Amino acid sequence: MTSVPPSCTTANDYNNHVYDISRQLFLPATRELIRYIEQHFDAADIPASDRIVTINHNSKEYTDADGAMAELETAIREANDFDDPAEREQREAEISAARRLIRSARVRVDLFVDLIKPTVVQYATKVKDGIVANAANATVTALGVLLGYAFKALLGL
Repeated sequence: MTSVPPSCTTANDYNNHVYDISRQLFLPATRELIRYIEQHFDAADIPASDRIVTINHNSKEYTDADGAMAELETAIREANDFDDPAEREQREAEISAARRLIRSARVRVDLFVDLIKPTVVQYATKVKDGIVANAANATVTALGVLLGYAFKALLGL
């Protein structure tokens, strides 16, 4: 084995070697770790401490979320997208109930998500355009900020 004199190695060679080593060692490990997490952890496995959230009704986040839900409720009431008036009434009642639920000091996030998920999924992911879809997207964004990880995980985001 021949040794390379220190004067022949450059900083660029050193950087290339470090890059090669990290690419060979860490990238495969990162992929395996992501695969393991996806296989062994369900998004619904949220710690009990995150299932109930305390709502600060004086915060900007709450004001934004309530306003977005009010706009969604109004958009549903005024929309012509519903073939069945009973479905429109149901969706409006679900959003109204969710707004009422979020007015309490503490909220069970899973119950809250169960109320709004059908409407949000229908309009935010399937319809994608129109007044109700825009209001649904704004609502998801505002509620994600207010309720955090548990809301996003239960909603499937």
